[in-house]
Amino acid sequence: MCQIDYNTERVKNKHLTYEERIKIETLYKIKDENNRRIYSISEIARIINVNKSTISREIKRGEKTLTTKGGYAKTIYSAEKANGEYKYNRAQSHNTPLVYKDGNLKKFIEEKILKENWSPEAIAGYLKNYGNKYNFNTNICAKTIYNNIHNNNLKVKPIDMRRMVKIKQNKKEKNHEQKESKKEKSIHLRGENINNRTEFGHWEMDCVCGKREKCEVLLTLTERKTRYELIFKIPNKTSISVVESIDKIKVQFGELFSIIFKSI
Repeated sequence: MCQIDYNTERVKNKHLTYEERIKIETLYKIKDENNRRIYSISEIARIINVNKSTISREIKRGEKTLTTKGGYAKTIYSAEKANGEYKYNRAQSHNTPLVYKDGNLKKFIEEKILKENWSPEAIAGYLKNYGNKYNFNTNICAKTIYNNIHNNNLKVKPIDMRRMVKIKQNKKEKNHEQKESKKEKSIHLRGENINNRTEFGHWEMDCVCGKREKCEVLLTLTERKTRYELIFKIPNKTSISVVESIDKIKVQFGELFSIIFKSI
């Protein structure tokens, strides 16, 4: 099967391959006895199964000037030169990570995660609502923040992220840590100022479930001093749904969150 008779159907919307460039070069330099090209750009495009403008741009990209023995300049199409230009342009086309386009945004994300324990979702939501006051040069979503962490574009490591990495431990250590954790968070260990309801900012949280086991539940937060109550509907009573709801509250209150919610 020769280059010209090659008729395998080409996948559309794909860049030209080196083999296709060789085929273009072969067709483009075939001439008749009057030194005229046999295959026009339109005919070459039909054979390669691409638009004729693609062939036109490709030939311009691979043009190479040679000097003949008689001293005349001759312009030809070189598949090798065109393929080299293509590879160079592809290497230069990779986008600069968004966090590098704005150093202030990069610093903001790192501080929120490392110092204030914000999740990427909370950061993205906060920037969406209040990013205007920081004058950042770009917007960023949670997925992009995760990608920049995994690609080492931020000082944050996956181990620094909440709920992002689960460290494997043996059973005894895990059970011991769970007991200690429950002991530290016990309601009985709260300070007297909280028990006496003399200080604002301490909340009690609970889930209110309906009769059906698998249905939406209500997440309630009650401030102990003022009895002010917040109620949110969440998909289920799992810890993931509860944490996601808390993240949304954190976005809504912004910098005031740590002042209003001193303990839950």
